[in-house]
Amino acid sequence: YFGFLPGPPSFWTLSAAATQVAGAGLLSIGVLARPVALSMMATMLAAVTFHLLNTGGEGFPLAVVSQHSYNYELAAMYVIVLAFFGANGAGKYSVDEQVLGGELNLYQAGLDKVFGEE
Repeated sequence: YFGFLPGPPSFWTLSAAATQVAGAGLLSIGVLARPVALSMMATMLAAVTFHLLNTGGEGFPLAVVSQHSYNYELAAMYVIVLAFFGANGAGKYSVDEQVLGGELNLYQAGLDKVFGEE
């Protein structure tokens, strides 16, 4: 389904698995929530695409499918939840906020160091 990707398929499978496992841990404690959520969302978008290419729309929205759940439904729900965290961040009780002084402030400080602004 994704033959256009360079390299062996096992590399992409392991990369997606590592993104989901490490990302879940980082997102659960609120470390770098926005980039983590966006990378996990990209993996879930690939899963939605896979399911839609494999089974089609399955008669969405009015069909009654045999397992009473569209194959892409769970992955699509994850895309929506991860998009929220990508836009909103982890919140005021996250490690980013409590320890690092806020995720956006962390990114701004990094940009200031790169571009030499003080």
